[in-house]
Amino acid sequence: MTGARANIKPYPLPEKPAGRINVTDPDSRNLKTTRGWVQGYNAQAAVTPEQIVIAAEISTESLDTGNLEPMVNTAGAELRSAGVSAKPGVILADAGYWKNDAIETIVSQGIQTLIVPDADSRKEPRPGRRGGLYDFTRRVLATDWGKELYLKRQGTVEPVFGQIKANRGANRFLRRGRSAVRSEWRLLTATHNLLKLHSTNWRPPDAHGCRPAAADGPGGHRPRDPSARAAAGRQGSGDTLREKRASAGRRRR
Repeated sequence: MTGARANIKPYPLPEKPAGRINVTDPDSRNLKTTRGWVQGYNAQAAVTPEQIVIAAEISTESLDTGNLEPMVNTAGAELRSAGVSAKPGVILADAGYWKNDAIETIVSQGIQTLIVPDADSRKEPRPGRRGGLYDFTRRVLATDWGKELYLKRQGTVEPVFGQIKANRGANRFLRRGRSAVRSEWRLLTATHNLLKLHSTNWRPPDAHGCRPAAADGPGGHRPRDPSARAAAGRQGSGDTLREKRASAGRRRR
């Protein structure tokens, strides 16, 4: 996967640390998770409906609110570098990614978002999350179209992290330093994509736009081009670009 950002510089060590630091990996942070505090990194990924990872980055923040806009921008840059000019139709993400400014910026670029404003565990909206964009999104999610579209998020992005962590046993980063960990994470997602393409027997079209007969899947069904659907996303079409929630998508050293 082609890098869309400049190389991440190592964390500069101060002469005297303000507090306790990890002397073996000063780039890492003590992050809060559902299982407690963990020293490590927050792995992020943007995924197509076919479970193809089109953007993979590393964050050192426990919360995902600051990752929504950067991940969408990175995904767009990766698609353009691959020759895909069309924008994703809809961004789906869980409540951890909600950030008003980021949502408004993405929508202003012609890309719709559908993010739940409330966590599943809450029966009532959190104080300060009423009215305006919050209530509008709740009304959209209450429609049949909104429910059907948002349900696709869990079935596409959650399995990607499960396949990488559980099926392939990659539940810890083996390298240290943010730049090295980012490279490792992108390698894991790139090999995930190769395994997906291999399992579907997908092949790119030839110069005339035709696919080889060998590209037919089991039973004679021809699998779709995973990049084409991400490229052809239209507003309200259900073609979606997913962002992963930190609590399920975080991998630690």
